[in-house]
Formats: sequence, structure tokens, C-alpha cells
Amino acid sequence: MPKFSVDPAWPKIPNNWQFGQVASVSVDAQDHVWVLQRPGTLSPEEKPRAAPPLLEFDAAGNFVQAWGGPGQGYEWPNSEHGVYVDPKGFVWIGGNGEKDNQILKFTKAGKFVMQVGRAGQSKGNADTQNLNQPADTFLYAKTNELFVADGYGNRRVIVFDADTGKFKRMWGAFGNVPTDAPPNPANADADPQERRSSYSRCTPLACRMTGSSTCRIEAAASTGLYTRREVRLAGVHRPRMQGAGMRQRHHGGQHRIFDGPRAALPVRRKQEPG
Repeated sequence: MPKFSVDPAWPKIPNNWQFGQVASVSVDAQDHVWVLQRPGTLSPEEKPRAAPPLLEFDAAGNFVQAWGGPGQGYEWPNSEHGVYVDPKGFVWIGGNGEKDNQILKFTKAGKFVMQVGRAGQSKGNADTQNLNQPADTFLYAKTNELFVADGYGNRRVIVFDADTGKFKRMWGAFGNVPTDAPPNPANADADPQERRSSYSRCTPLACRMTGSSTCRIEAAASTGLYTRREVRLAGVHRPRMQGAGMRQRHHGGQHRIFDGPRAALPVRRKQEPG
């Protein structure tokens, strides 16, 4: 089992800069670490030392560059939330502020490339032009498609062409049509077709969904075809692959693996100290 310890000297922050809340981290193909933080969360006395929203460090923690914030031609998010450096070297940024209905694409040097959606313009889950507090993004290089977990204000995964920003397709919980209806905090063993939740994070082949005190993990093909679901309650952590399914080690709580829309498999439970 790997062991981790804090390196208090990493990273090396220049200019006596102060970080606000750190919202997201992404590691690029060169093992450089991109840190997205929220200068707006600093106290008034700290703000004169605020670092730019996005900072790049090499693997050793040496400072490389920093940029970000409002600029000409794009709408910077009110509350920085997600950063993703795609395999082509472009940087995608989203926010979870009330009117953050857009994602931004930049070069690594901070040159603006494209904006998808407009601030304050979301019309709900049926709107294919705008987002609503998008949580995260992922580029599926094989098809050059950008998958967006549009999951704080909306309840869907939505897919765009990564070069043009053109809408391609979307889906909601269990591969269904996205809906504006509120999440249903039903118990974890309910029929999956009778429950709804909101997407939090995504990859092209697997999407994690969250809602209430349960955490639901769904696997879907990149077309949105629902394949299987895994359910865990609060307190469950550290999944690991075990045969055809997954095993969870946890501190207690009910837990089931769903290897398909309706098939529930019991999971071996192992108590950990602490």
C-alpha cells in the first residue's frame, strides 16, 4: 500500500503571493502541475498579495508561469472551479458561480482560444448552447470530443467538438434524457430508472454521479449508452478492481455493487482501524 506524506516545500510560490481556495489541479503531459485557485476568497488584507488564478509548476515544484482572470473577448468565471490540460496542450477552465454558464479554452501561454456558453444565459438541461456551473471536462482524443460534466446547475454530461465548440450530444442519469427535475434522494437500492442525480465528474467512458448522502458511479459508453452502476453510501472510500466488479473498503455503511441496471451484487466488507 503506497504511503504519502506532505512536502511543505512544494510548490515554490514566488513574489510572496497568497493563494485563495484551491479549486482544482491538473497534470499535463510534461508532468507539470496546473493549480487553479480563487483569489476572490482571500480576506481584504490578503488580496494585495493575491496570486493569479492559474499557476503552473514543474514536477519539482518550481514556478513556471501564472495567468488568468477577466480579459477581453471572454467571460472569466465568477468562481473558479475546474482546470483541465488536454492531450493537445490546451487549457480548459470552468466555474461554479451562480452565473457561470460557460467554459473557456486557452493555450498554455494564456492566449484565449474559445468560449462555449455565455455567462448568465443557461436555460436548463435542454439548452445545448450554454452550461450551468460545469464541474469538469475531459478530451476524448480519438474523436476530438470534449466531455463536460455539467453537474452543479444542470444534471447531464454534454459533448462538444473540441475545436469548434459545436454541440454533439448529451445524456442524463442512467443514459436518460436530461431533466430539470430535482434529484431524488431515494435509498441506494431503489430501481435506478426511478432515481435521478447530478453529474459531478466525468471521463468519456465513466461518469461519477453524486446526490444527497449517496455516491453513485455509472459507466457509460462515449455515446451515452448506460452500462452499469456502482452505489456507495457516505463513509465508503478507496475503490479497487476485484475480478469483474469492484471491492470497497470502508468504515461502515451499506454498500452494493450494481453490475448492470438491475443486478445487485453483495460486496465483501472489511473493517479498517480508525
